Amino acid sequence: MKVFKDYIIEVLSWEANTLFAIGPSGKIEYHHDPKSRMTEHPDAFKHLNFNNRPHSGELLIGIKDLRDPEASGYKSASRPKAISWGRLDHQNKVFHIVTNYGTSPYGISENEKNKRIRERDVFDRLYALKKLKETYPDYQIHHGYEGGWNSPRNPRIISTTQYEKELMDHLTEK
Repeated sequence: MKVFKDYIIEVLSWEANTLFAIGPSGKIEYHHDPKSRMTEHPDAFKHLNFNNRPHSGELLIGIKDLRDPEASGYKSASRPKAISWGRLDHQNKVFHIVTNYGTSPYGISENEKNKRIRERDVFDRLYALKKLKETYPDYQIHHGYEGGWNSPRNPRIISTTQYEKELMDHLTEK
């Protein structure tokens, strides 16, 4: 999965994906489009905020960012932030987990040093993983690519157990 300016532009397959989102209440919600359209999370879950990205109806009326609902003049732009979201790729039996800090856990970049944010982000990912495993126990995680961005782009698919271990290890990194 590749992120460019906070937008996922690469997945294994877009066909018959199910979107998921977890709001501040901790409830997981699903959106499945049987026609395999590349629905975006703000359109599927209009009641949640995904990194201040507006849904297509808001884009049509000129709202480009939900950070300042007062400036936009659009009061319903202030809605609760999703704590995590992603896609379930049923064809390949993998899922992707994204949070407000992107596809990789907070703290990967050298300028991300806040320990509390790192912990919150890891626990949000672990919670999403737990909820997804309840319904999809045989799925794995598609998390980046083997060999980094300059490699032949072989998807990195790991078990949920391995992902949990990597997340926990990330808590102890300095």
